[in-house]
Amino acid sequence: MAKKKITAGLLTEKEIGGAVDLLKEVLEETGAQKRSLMDDDFYRWQYIDTKSPVVVAREGKEIVAHYPLTTYRFSLGAEVGKTAVIQDLVTKSDLRKRGVFKLMGDVANEVSDRQGYDLIYAFPNPNSFPGFVKHHGYTHLLTIPLFVSPVSLSEIVGAKLKFPPAAWLFRPIDYLRRLLLKRRSGRFKIEEQDAVPEGIDRLWESSKGKYGSLLVRDADYIRWRFRGRPGTNYRIFTALVGDEIAAYAVLGYGVFFGLPTAVIMDFFAAEGREGRRAFSSLIREMKGIAHKRGDGLILTATQTGSRIRRVLYRAGFIKVPGPVNPRKLKLVVRPITERAKRHTLSKKEWFLTLADWDVL
Repeated sequence: MAKKKITAGLLTEKEIGGAVDLLKEVLEETGAQKRSLMDDDFYRWQYIDTKSPVVVAREGKEIVAHYPLTTYRFSLGAEVGKTAVIQDLVTKSDLRKRGVFKLMGDVANEVSDRQGYDLIYAFPNPNSFPGFVKHHGYTHLLTIPLFVSPVSLSEIVGAKLKFPPAAWLFRPIDYLRRLLLKRRSGRFKIEEQDAVPEGIDRLWESSKGKYGSLLVRDADYIRWRFRGRPGTNYRIFTALVGDEIAAYAVLGYGVFFGLPTAVIMDFFAAEGREGRRAFSSLIREMKGIAHKRGDGLILTATQTGSRIRRVLYRAGFIKVPGPVNPRKLKLVVRPITERAKRHTLSKKEWFLTLADWDVL
């Protein structure tokens, strides 16, 4: 039987169901953490509500591959530009190695150029990484550092050795660590927020120019990303000085290194010493919460300035060595406009967190 011709173009409204079915199939096949979330509501939240162009490949009328340009506002120095992050890039298993990825990438490049994007970036897996660099003009800029800190030594030992008496030996150490985490937060008032406080906008406006190139982290973004997601389970914490937010952080949960893990998905702090101290207080608060939950680890991944990294080191985080990193987040970048080229071709310009990667 002759193979049907494969074509690529933009997803239409009536094809959304087919795109969801394809994603469910491939995410289940690969065991992706996102597989339990994917349905019509989730898809519309991530791609339709954000007015993101989605390139698909078709074999006849069947959707067989998916290449979305998830659209965000992006801070480029003092200006706000338009970016897309490529997420949920999948191809039906029996059609791989037939040039489908290259076909969609060519269309995606045409769409992004035509629709006024400043840059496109992605965190491709090892299978798609060569294609981004070789065929579509992307530059591999950096691999985002992964940072991890132990929360409960008894949980770690118990999970790894599967011998309860060995874990019991570490419980006194965990108790002492928990007492230390109860230290007062100095002049900062730590609050968990049910809604997104309007003070987030003031924090963003006061410090956005100090962190280089990054997604716009205003109240609209936080509300969509961490409160609007179907099935959301994020917790948002703020550190306040008086009525003003000096830092915020978003806590989620996952399984890493075979252990229940608290995940700092996103954070942003006022520029300067006060912001760093506020972020440090938030880390201490989140570590205490993770300890009460019985998490073994707390983890984050971020590309940011050396001063913020020092906050993580002082809070007991270590950088995970490459050979044991369970998921290397390689950033590839395709700047389109001149202002994007000025602000995004140096890794020192970037501020990234796990929130950029995907909807973990």
